[in-house]
Amino acid sequence: MALEDYVGKNIKQICDRFHKGSDNHCAHFVSHVLGLSFGMTCKGMVLGGKSNAANLRVQEIFPKCGSVKEWEDADKVKTGLVFVTSINTDVDIDKKYFENVGKKHIGILFRGNIYHYSNSNNKVIKQTPDTFFSYMTSAYGTLKKFYGSIPTSATGELS
Repeated sequence: MALEDYVGKNIKQICDRFHKGSDNHCAHFVSHVLGLSFGMTCKGMVLGGKSNAANLRVQEIFPKCGSVKEWEDADKVKTGLVFVTSINTDVDIDKKYFENVGKKHIGILFRGNIYHYSNSNNKVIKQTPDTFFSYMTSAYGTLKKFYGSIPTSATGELS
């Protein structure tokens, strides 16, 4: 499925296992799209279903990226992952460490837009980076912003 085809979809339309509305599904969405099935997965949380297993945790995806850097240092033309968190979160780029906190989010940078699961809207949305960062600032306050290359373990293709 093309990334654009996910826009407007609820997590229930993406995963037939783990889709409670009160859960944060940003990493879950990204992992289904990219085929990231390491660490804590929806299959590990809920038995049954036919969807492939997909990771659920932002902090587990961050260290799997081939490279991570500050957003300001990223080549914003390249496809990759965008991570945001509140300014008080412990993130160490050199050690590829991302603290497990409630205020964290991930999206996919693709063709100049960021695709991510909006938990407040219960669907996948597409935004320009400026709009995305403004949107996330309203939720988290001052942000730390990062870019990560797509993990080499990814089996999904973007089109």
